[in-house]
Amino acid sequence: RRYIISNFANYKEAYDRFAGVRHAEGLSLDDWEDSIEQFGFSDKEAWANLFGHLIGWQHLRWDKTVKQAPARVNLPDIAAALNRAAPCLSQAALKQRLQQDFPSIPKAWGVIAGKEIADEVRLPQWTRALQAFGIRRADA
Repeated sequence: RRYIISNFANYKEAYDRFAGVRHAEGLSLDDWEDSIEQFGFSDKEAWANLFGHLIGWQHLRWDKTVKQAPARVNLPDIAAALNRAAPCLSQAALKQRLQQDFPSIPKAWGVIAGKEIADEVRLPQWTRALQAFGIRRADA
């Protein structure tokens, strides 16, 4: 995320740098891997794992039981993932992040605490739950 923000005017400009991008189809894993140098990465496995994260690991590379056609990502997928990677540095930012994933804050609390009527949550459980929402351990 930091590299994209500092080297491109917007997410679309970064998306257009992918080799062989076909906007209607999205990017395949091969397209993604062919573009590693465009984004300042040198670790091929870490770069491929970013793609895996974007598609929820629904690809034969990570899940041998996947039967559908190989997953592809498009600009909205990448933009959403990059937005979720932004630091969550305030209670307002946390509330906004939770409202993106849940219909109400009590529902979010139920997932974090394990039940909606819980009065407290231990720190390890809180940290694990927030990491599941894409919030870094340091920010949790």
